[in-house]
Amino acid sequence: MTKRLPIVLIALAICLTFLLVFRVYVVRGSVNVGTLFWNSNEGLLFIGEGSDGASVSYARYLLDPLVAALGHVKQPENKRCSRVFVIRIISNDVQRYDTDLAQQIEEPFCGFHVYVFQDQFYAVSWPRLWKWSETRFEPATLEESKAFHEAGITTQCNSQSPSEFDNANSWSKRTFGQGAPEYKLSLNGLPVSVIFHGETWPPAPSSVELIRSGQNRQQIWTPDGRPHRVSRVEYERICGSR
Repeated sequence: MTKRLPIVLIALAICLTFLLVFRVYVVRGSVNVGTLFWNSNEGLLFIGEGSDGASVSYARYLLDPLVAALGHVKQPENKRCSRVFVIRIISNDVQRYDTDLAQQIEEPFCGFHVYVFQDQFYAVSWPRLWKWSETRFEPATLEESKAFHEAGITTQCNSQSPSEFDNANSWSKRTFGQGAPEYKLSLNGLPVSVIFHGETWPPAPSSVELIRSGQNRQQIWTPDGRPHRVSRVEYERICGSR
């Protein structure tokens, strides 16, 4: 027994070193922006998704369910805007467009607002401006930027964007977590309901469903909020090097 003791101690030291020194890298999706616009013909849902990341020791990772049950939740160490997409809702169809706006926004929290100006949609991450061209975002021209700023939209960009309005130049607007979870639209004279599921404050949507008259509910979006283990290389690609 005495001869085995050093071997046991060495093995325990190796295990403790592994559990306390080596890291586990975890990422999960989150929602930073969700805004619905609609008029009598169509609805447009702008959604910005982020990636939350954290690195923990193997010991913390293995004990995390117990630690979380005690109320000690590990907060994200990194947040990055990873996806921005647009869902277009018309009376008989749903069209989804993935965009590259997340790669163009320098601010990591999907920090942009969407405005309607001269019947065009603009994404603004001050001082940059992008126009929605029905299938993608593209940088606004100098003429469009000048008209946008001269109209006083610049002042709005420096304050909180209105979270909701009704029938302003034919458009209405609602934001995730602000107001009722269900909105009844009339698109080309046909009733359509858009339902947000999730916490209202702080905004934490879990899915968006669509109901058309005489049809079953259709889920048109849900985020992947489950944590995923990734390699260090993948973690740094998603969240940036540490």
